[in-house]
Amino acid sequence: MSEPAARDERAPLLHSAEGTPESAENHGATTKNTSPLLQPSLLFFLLFMFVVELTEPFVDAPMMQIQEDIICRKHHPDIVSGADPRCKDTAVQSDLAFLTGWSSSLTLVPGLLTAVPYGYLGDKYGRAMILRLSIFGIVLWQLAMIVVCLFPQVFPIQMIWITPIFTLIGGGPSVYTASLFAIVSDVTPRQHITAAFSYFFAAAMAAGLLGSPLAYLAMRSSAWHSVAIGFGLFVFSLILSLALPGSWNTVHTKLARRDSEIDEPTSAPDVSPTTRTARFKAVIRDQFLANKTLGALFCSLFVIHLGRSCTGILKQYATHRYEWSWSEAGLLSMIISGVGIGSTVVVLPAIDYILRSKLSVNLFTKDLYLAQSCVGLMIFGLVAIGQASTSGSLLTGVVLFTLTSGDEAIMRSLLSQAADPETKGMVYTTAMVLETISALITGPTYAAIFRAGLLRGGYWLGLPFFLGAALIGLGGVFLYNVREKEPEQE
Repeated sequence: MSEPAARDERAPLLHSAEGTPESAENHGATTKNTSPLLQPSLLFFLLFMFVVELTEPFVDAPMMQIQEDIICRKHHPDIVSGADPRCKDTAVQSDLAFLTGWSSSLTLVPGLLTAVPYGYLGDKYGRAMILRLSIFGIVLWQLAMIVVCLFPQVFPIQMIWITPIFTLIGGGPSVYTASLFAIVSDVTPRQHITAAFSYFFAAAMAAGLLGSPLAYLAMRSSAWHSVAIGFGLFVFSLILSLALPGSWNTVHTKLARRDSEIDEPTSAPDVSPTTRTARFKAVIRDQFLANKTLGALFCSLFVIHLGRSCTGILKQYATHRYEWSWSEAGLLSMIISGVGIGSTVVVLPAIDYILRSKLSVNLFTKDLYLAQSCVGLMIFGLVAIGQASTSGSLLTGVVLFTLTSGDEAIMRSLLSQAADPETKGMVYTTAMVLETISALITGPTYAAIFRAGLLRGGYWLGLPFFLGAALIGLGGVFLYNVREKEPEQE
């Protein structure tokens, strides 16, 4: 990225000949022979996202092992090593499921409270600023969680439930993800948007593919070694964020902001309760009632996310049912990432090419077909995971489910096409709020169901995955009732 571009807070990532709406509208034509991902600024942003996603395998499974060890020592004070078989008994695993279930939900509360305000701020002042704040808040949150787990004799393990309070700074993972999708949508020509989303998802999975075996090796030494590496990567991503361009907005949003500044140069943002209520009503009216296509997509997204969230207990399920170690369970991320990359980089683009170029299916209909197909695969995959009696059959179900990795990119593409250009930022924020609400519900719900399965044993252990399959089926009903909405002509 050139230094002038980095310093220009209003420069678009994909430069056109003139900074006008007309040039923006014709941008797709001028770049039709160039991949949008070849732009230096987008490649840098791809690297930034890769580093952020690389932290997950170094932190996720190791922290679960550390928390299991803390709980196990409370149940069995005489235990010297966390590898003791008693750490896999029903009481310990039940407490661990309860702890992690509520932790996963409470982690999302700050994002739910702040997503809409940060969405407005991102639309008005630039999304890169919000990204930096999000990463900073996440770093503080991770540090607080490490301190709680590092001194269990001082802090009750349940104190990890309040550590997400630090993500009120920047909104945490939810706002980070919403800003990410909004930026990609802003800077990518319409005809490339599905491919762009797919490659960004592939980059995230590539991070899992690389990070999982490295985290496995680190955990062979100590879970804490892996966590230390993960935290170092978080800090590095924060440093990288300082090099991001100051603002990423659509041309229309920039012009609207410029007009607003001219018309009301001294006005301050109105954040009164009345205004916030009016904005909430406007979101419901514009995104659910006035735009039926967008409303149906949001309903489908919400219910499908309720179903997908059951995979949050997959690692614990594998360690208990198949007696895997936590480092071995962490390798599931490598399998998921490998299959996901193949799906999003090879399978999805190939199907996209056939439907668009060979069969001349229009963009919206093509994405809708793909999303509907993913629903069926997700259902088969979750049922296979839930009834798997061996590790091999578990992996079969995981592969089937992971073949739908491009589903999120496809849904974002559908949302982008159904949304008005000037409201895309808020549309992605609404999507993240819905996903956050679903995660708030499913965290403790799936934990309680898994605890019930632990008491019964056998096939009952797979009950969370059967419920997830049923919910995805319900989300598919909404998806099959989506009707195409042609983009408005300007």
